[in-house]
Amino acid sequence: MSVGRWWRPAAAALTGGLLAAAFPPLETAEAAWFALAPLLWIARGSSVRAAFAWGWGAGFLFWLLTLAWLLRLVAAGGPLLAVAAGWLLLAAYCALYLGLFAAVAAWLLGGGEAQGTAAESGWHRLGAALALPLVWVGLEYGRATLFTGFAWNPLGVSQYRNLAIIQLAEWGGVYAVSALVLLMNAALALTAFRLADVYRRRCPPRRHAELMVALLATALALGWGVRARLQAARREAAGAELRVAAVPLNVPQRQKWDEAAADAIYERLAELTRQAQRHAPDLIVWPETAVPYCARTDPRTRAFVEELAAEGTAILAGSMEVAAAPDGRGPDRYYNSSLLFLPGQGLAELYRKRHLVPFGEYVPGDRWWPWLARFSPLGVSCSAGATSTVFRLPLAPRAQPSPAAGGAAAAFPRPPAAFSALICFEDTIAPLAREAVRNGARLLINQTNDGWFEGSAAAVQHLSHGVFRCVENRVPAVRCANLGATCFIDSAGRIDRMSLELLTEDGGAGIEYRTDAVRLPPADWTPTFYTRYGDAAFAAPCGLLAALGVAAAAWRARRERTTGKGENP
Repeated sequence: MSVGRWWRPAAAALTGGLLAAAFPPLETAEAAWFALAPLLWIARGSSVRAAFAWGWGAGFLFWLLTLAWLLRLVAAGGPLLAVAAGWLLLAAYCALYLGLFAAVAAWLLGGGEAQGTAAESGWHRLGAALALPLVWVGLEYGRATLFTGFAWNPLGVSQYRNLAIIQLAEWGGVYAVSALVLLMNAALALTAFRLADVYRRRCPPRRHAELMVALLATALALGWGVRARLQAARREAAGAELRVAAVPLNVPQRQKWDEAAADAIYERLAELTRQAQRHAPDLIVWPETAVPYCARTDPRTRAFVEELAAEGTAILAGSMEVAAAPDGRGPDRYYNSSLLFLPGQGLAELYRKRHLVPFGEYVPGDRWWPWLARFSPLGVSCSAGATSTVFRLPLAPRAQPSPAAGGAAAAFPRPPAAFSALICFEDTIAPLAREAVRNGARLLINQTNDGWFEGSAAAVQHLSHGVFRCVENRVPAVRCANLGATCFIDSAGRIDRMSLELLTEDGGAGIEYRTDAVRLPPADWTPTFYTRYGDAAFAAPCGLLAALGVAAAAWRARRERTTGKGENP
């Protein structure tokens, strides 16, 4: 096979592999800054239709690798053929967006046409370098929004450990980070194009404005990010302290709904909860669906939780919930819920999960054909909750040294702590966290069950999204995950050191419980730009721009088809 035939598949595979390497489990985040350059090189020398095909191929490889943890569903009891089909179909669908990006890139870069001419002036290259990140963000926003949305692993999430860079999320969400990373990809690719043309004597040497702009933008982002982190630390120091204990339980998925294991689960929960209570936390958090039966309506389970809470600590319990149909007719409704039990008061408030996982918690179409619900892994289809809930946790006065009392300890009253729960993958959906904070939440708590994917990269990939919800809204978060990443995240996106060490050792499966002090935002906290305006200020306009770009690329593809235009070698 000649070089002219094999370099395109090699370059597409290189892009797919580098993108996958940027995310867990490899977490080579630096690869994200140049992973798209090989694909852009293909797009420059290809027709729009060919560029789409190569982009789809690169995306398919990337999504196959980064979603390989879906195959762990087989070990959790899922049928092999159905799991494999879901993995392949989801990867194929997500790859469409990378294909569309490559097609628009071919249109912007004049794919397949003569390079090194006036059509590729410095202004043209600079314009392309600035437009490509906006198109990328628009397509990411489309994937996160269309058909209930799949917001998993946007490009910016690969940088979740780069604390300086991710501070941009305060302004444009994770999409702002994606745009910066893509800008560097585009600049490197365009600079490489120019150097190759100079080497081939197609054009004279010139300054690389696109690369200078990308480097300047990255330097400014780093400098501003360092400053933003310092400001976040000062704000946290002025905030109230809330002691939270997370009890992940860590029950294998096959045992969670096994009636024979129910007693052992109750005993384990009671033992770990009482151990955590010795540290005098203000709140104890259990993971998603922690108890075998409904904590609201099952007498045994409700009494179990209330008795533990009566020992002095509020408990936020994850539980399936059964409720009668709103009109009193028809079958009961099932909800994936989070319930707050207060000492001496019992059940105080609850939240019902609003964004359900298709084919996991419900089967699309079951509203019209109820028999489809039997194919859900739970055996029933869940209903979605209607509203966000801001839990109000009353806090007992805490003894502190009082200057007025000569340094002697005195009890100071504390205002209630306001927090919201995000269940399972809801912390990957930025608008849900933003709505909770706008409604008054000053702490986000993610209760999740990652036992479906035990031993895979899913837990850390899931965690990486939650980091951005903190930065976007400048609030801390607590994660309590069954067989996943249980940790504490501050408002600058920093994961506590102990959790990082435990995740490195065994993926978090060995954590029995974690207790830490969470610093809530101070009373004079002001919402961030992203909290105020959300995606309407950046990602949504980029979505419109991407739609226009796709339409223009489609028009170019039709013209190429009529003229018989092919690819350059």
